[in-house]
Amino acid sequence: MPTTYPSLSIGAARRLEMFRREAKLTKWVKPMTWRDVRFATLASHTGLAQGFNGEGTAKEPVWYSGSPTFTRETIGDTGWYADPDGGAVIRGIVVALPHGRFLAGYHNDESDERVYYGEIHDTREDAARMAEEHARVYAEHECEYHVRWQEATRLDDSIEDAKDDISRAVALRNHPKHGARERMRIPALLDRLRRLRTERADYSDIEC
Repeated sequence: MPTTYPSLSIGAARRLEMFRREAKLTKWVKPMTWRDVRFATLASHTGLAQGFNGEGTAKEPVWYSGSPTFTRETIGDTGWYADPDGGAVIRGIVVALPHGRFLAGYHNDESDERVYYGEIHDTREDAARMAEEHARVYAEHECEYHVRWQEATRLDDSIEDAKDDISRAVALRNHPKHGARERMRIPALLDRLRRLRTERADYSDIEC
C-alpha cells in the first residue's frame, strides 16, 4: 500500500515534487528515488514490520512498530485495559495520510507498540471509530489471554508441587516411622498429578 497517495487532479508537476520530497526522507530500507516512491508500501518503511492479528482464517495482516512512525498520528483519549489488573492500556490511533485519507490502529502504552491496519478510510470519523474498535477487540483478547496464562501458571506450579510430593513419598516409603503412611499416600498423589495434567492440557496453547 503506497505511503504517498497521488491524485491525478493535482497535476503532474506537484505529484513529481511530492514524490521527490518523499524520496529524500530517511525512513526507507534502501535509498529511494522518486520513481521508487510511486510503488512504496508500508513494509518499505524501516520502522514497520508486517505481521498478523487473529488466528486461523480470521488472521488479518497488520503493520507494527515499537515507536512513533507517522508524523500525523493521533492517539485516542479512551482506552481499555489489556489485563484484569489494570496494567497496559490500549488506545485507538488514527494516522492522517495525504489527500484526506486515514489509517486506523491501536497503541499499547506499556510497550509503546503501534499496530496499523491496511484498510484506508475516507474520513477521520470512520477511522476513529474503527481505531476504537481495534483497540477494544485487542484489549479484550489480551485480557482473556492474561487470565488463561495465570491459570496455566497456577497449574504448572501445582504440577511441580505434586511431583515433589510423590518423590518425597517414594523416598520415605521404606522409612520405619513414616513408610506405611507414605505408601498409602502415593496412589492419591498420583491421581492428583494425573488430574492436574489433564486440566493443564486445556491450556496447551499457553507457554509459561
